[in-house]
Amino acid sequence: MPFSKTAVPVLASAVLLFAGCSDQDASGTDGQTSESFEFGQPAKSQESDRVIEIEASDDFRFDPEAVDVKKGEVITFTVNNVGEVPHEFTLGPADVQDEHAEEMAEMGDMEMDGDPNAISIGAGETNSLTWEFTEAGSLLFGCHIPGHYEAGMVGDVDVAAD
Repeated sequence: MPFSKTAVPVLASAVLLFAGCSDQDASGTDGQTSESFEFGQPAKSQESDRVIEIEASDDFRFDPEAVDVKKGEVITFTVNNVGEVPHEFTLGPADVQDEHAEEMAEMGDMEMDGDPNAISIGAGETNSLTWEFTEAGSLLFGCHIPGHYEAGMVGDVDVAAD
């Protein structure tokens, strides 16, 4: 069946529309955006200066509970969930943690919505978040699955000036 003169442009437009709906950017990194925050921005794992491994457990704790980084450093946080329930890892100051906790409470059992400063980690799984720290100061990382943060699933990030 031959294509009409209008079928080709319509088909090409449909292909471009579906390509634009993908959650991959041009570099092929899933879910990463160029969104930045006062305390930093997402980065690609290839840009990482070092990896910090963190364990999330069902006793509602992160190990280690505190980490030290430097302003300008790009860190990959590799979070291993050694438990049997899902956890998450959200990076940011107290106000960002509070906002994210409200979002999670409203979502109930639904999946997280792709915040660039947060990752979900299924039971027995490992996931990573790579972050460039652009400002010195104190930040937190926490799990906002309902009840986890309140039970103490929170840690400290000290971002040194240099």
